[in-house]
Amino acid sequence: REANSGDLAHTALAEAPYVVVGRHGHPLLGKSNITLDDLASFDWVVGTPGAIRRIRVDKLFAGRPGPRARIETCSLPTIRLLLSQSDRLTMLTSYELMYEEDLAALPFGPIEPVPYIGLTTRENWLPTKLQADFIDLMQKRIIGSLSPTAELRRIRGITGAPSMSDFSTLSSP
Repeated sequence: REANSGDLAHTALAEAPYVVVGRHGHPLLGKSNITLDDLASFDWVVGTPGAIRRIRVDKLFAGRPGPRARIETCSLPTIRLLLSQSDRLTMLTSYELMYEEDLAALPFGPIEPVPYIGLTTRENWLPTKLQADFIDLMQKRIIGSLSPTAELRRIRGITGAPSMSDFSTLSSP
C-alpha cells in the first residue's frame, strides 16, 4: 500500500514478507537456487482474482509461462489441507506461515514488495486517551509478535543477518 493515500495515514507496525510455501518433504525444499521455472512446474493454489496474494503471484510470473493454478481460494484452512496432501505450492506471508505446522517456506525470494501489518487512521485524527493507550500498548507489546522472522530468530538464539534457511524452518518448534 501507499504510505499515505487521501485523508488516511498508514503506520507500518511489522513486515510480513511473502514466501513460497509447500508441505514438509516437498521436492523443492531440498533444492538450492530455485528458479521460477522450478516453481512453475508444480500446481499452485492461488488467491481469488483481485486478492493481493493473487496479484503478487501473477506479478511473480509476469512475462513468462506461469504455473497451473486450478484452485483459487483465500481460505487458509483450505490452502493448508490442499498443500499438506500434495506437492502444490502457494504464497503466504511469513506471519501466516508462522502458525502452520505442516508447511514450510521454500528457499526462494525475496518477493517484493514486502507487505506489512499496520494501523490505518484518518489524517489529523486525534485519539481519545483510551485509544492512545491502546495504540501505545499495541506498539510496545504486540509488534514483536507481528515480526515472525525476527521473533523466531530471537527465540532460537540465531544471530547474524537473516538467510533464506531461516524461512524454511519458520513453522518448526
